[in-house]
Amino acid sequence: MIVTPIQAERMYLMLCSFHPFKKWDLPNTGCIQFIITDEEDCFGSYEFDGEMHIITLSRAKCHHYETWLKTLCHEMIHMKRFKTNDWDKHDAIFKRYAAQIAKEFNFDPLEL
Repeated sequence: MIVTPIQAERMYLMLCSFHPFKKWDLPNTGCIQFIITDEEDCFGSYEFDGEMHIITLSRAKCHHYETWLKTLCHEMIHMKRFKTNDWDKHDAIFKRYAAQIAKEFNFDPLEL
């Protein structure tokens, strides 16, 4: 499965319509740049460059819809925390958000 930036944006919009994302006050897609790379070092990444939120997903690591979706969910947790200085952590707060997503989508929270 090959995903384009437009399809990643559409997945984001779909996820934003479900609990818990719809309560998270996430940025609209006009403030997000979706990038698809061939990087092999990670499934995805999130960063905020001061103006735009950047979600990068790797087609080298993501081959199935569920992997794309879980990776995007993971990066959306980071994006939810962008207003704090701990947006890049995988701490107890991150795990609590991952558990909420896992419960809603019947995912293993350790896969987020």
